[in-house]
Amino acid sequence: KAGEGRYDYSNKSITTSSSSLTPTSAVFAIDASALSKIQAGNIYLIATKQGVGVNMEAEILASSTVNIAANGDVYYSNISAGDTANLTSTATIQTVDSNSTISAPSLTIQASEFRNLGSTSANNLNIQNSDILTNLGSIEALAVNLSNITNIDNQGSIFGQNSLSISGTDLTNSLSQSYNSSGSSIISPATIYSPVDYSITLTGLLTNSGLINSAGNLTINSNQLINNVYQSDSSSTPEISAKNNLTLNITDSATNSGNLIATNNLVVTANSLTNSNQIQSSGSSIFNLASLSNNQSSSIYSDTTLILNFSSALNLSSDFTNSGSISSRSDLTVTGSANITNSSKILSNSDINIAANSLTNNSDSLVSSLTKSLTLALTGSLQNDGDLNAVNDLVISANSFNNSGNILSGTISQTKQDNSDEVITKILSLGNLSITSIDSFTNSGNLQSTKNSRLTSGTFTNSGNILSYANVSVTSSGFTNSASIGSYNDLTISAINLTNSSEILASSSLTINSTSIDNNSSSSVLASINQDLNLNITDFLTNFGTIFAKTDLTLGSGNQLNSFNNSGSISFNKLANSN
Repeated sequence: KAGEGRYDYSNKSITTSSSSLTPTSAVFAIDASALSKIQAGNIYLIATKQGVGVNMEAEILASSTVNIAANGDVYYSNISAGDTANLTSTATIQTVDSNSTISAPSLTIQASEFRNLGSTSANNLNIQNSDILTNLGSIEALAVNLSNITNIDNQGSIFGQNSLSISGTDLTNSLSQSYNSSGSSIISPATIYSPVDYSITLTGLLTNSGLINSAGNLTINSNQLINNVYQSDSSSTPEISAKNNLTLNITDSATNSGNLIATNNLVVTANSLTNSNQIQSSGSSIFNLASLSNNQSSSIYSDTTLILNFSSALNLSSDFTNSGSISSRSDLTVTGSANITNSSKILSNSDINIAANSLTNNSDSLVSSLTKSLTLALTGSLQNDGDLNAVNDLVISANSFNNSGNILSGTISQTKQDNSDEVITKILSLGNLSITSIDSFTNSGNLQSTKNSRLTSGTFTNSGNILSYANVSVTSSGFTNSASIGSYNDLTISAINLTNSSEILASSSLTINSTSIDNNSSSSVLASINQDLNLNITDFLTNFGTIFAKTDLTLGSGNQLNSFNNSGSISFNKLANSN
């Protein structure tokens, strides 16, 4: 018998013992607010009437078990059990204030909403099957399991010493607010932490303005991720980090304006990633994305290898926009079909290999291998208005290429002699330059290599400067030159038609294989400074400028030169072949 009713242990229901009793609309079926303490070996508080709950402002102490079950709200102040505590409600379970505590070796809480203002602690803690979990205090245990919760709002601390698992729909880890003795507000980040490996698995949104950390591996699975500053006046930077590996599996979009840090390896998989602050790893970094936007003053850095894999649904091309810094100490690799726009820096202390649909390298922007080689393999276009550099080899292939910037393979230093205008040039490293453009190549910038340069294109229009400290080879269907092309060794041009209105110079041999050559201005020069000049022409040669050979000059190809119109200057030591 319980009060004026009878409790049925089989179905946990209470029936009145007298039909003459008048029903009441009590808020609490059990109200112990007037008591100071309830103490026993086992304590069972059960309120089955729909909509009424339990108000336990008194201290509850059980040497063994505490069971509280209600169909209404449950309020408690201090609960302690020596073995097990189970709290169940179809409504809200809430602490009375920030000084409230609940502790037990084994603690299970299940409610439509659990609102913790104080301390919740256990050896094994399970908070499960809830619509809402709001934590403004501390939740800590040797093993913490927060499962199947629709909305988790953490403004305090969640700590799992030996294990931590969080699953549900949405999680917000924000900021906590407290007040000092003078009444001033203190804003501090909410924390989720475990010294061991743990995971967060969500079907919805993870919003972090606090700290989510692991001293081991941290794995986050969610539909969306927002790691950002919650309040503009907050001095804390939101952070998601792991002392070992950090893995982010985001189905849709990831937005970072805080820190994403892995002391070991970092893996980020998302449909889109927008970075406005810092992403870094001390190990390797792998990004599997459909699109990436790395904003101004932001950085993506790997202390070893950095891999950016781009793929999108329906085989559509991806977008990769960089206005910040992307760098690695080891190899930097980009794969997929991205359209890349670089407005800042992409750097590697080792090799850079970029495979993409297109690359636009804007003015004052840099793509550079600081110690090794740079390879660009593009199925579409390359527009370079900035700098493309490699200490060793630089290899470019594209469908079309427009260069108004600087391209340098190898390293040189130039210094002036004291009290002299003489410039001393030293080659510090050797690098080959190879450019292949299937359709067209337009150069109005500077191409320079400390070793060999090999330039292959459909049509080639040059109004910039091309210089090699070894050999230069140009292959084109049609080559128009209005600037300076120079080689410290041999220079070979193979083109159906060559039109030159400036200088083509070789310190050693100069060889031109062409149907026709039009050396068409008084300032245009075709010259071999120290050796032979070979003009292997099958149709006609027109010269209004200077043709110079230090030794032999060859005109025509097997006596097949059909037309020769000379209004300029031709100098040579010996005419080897002429038609």
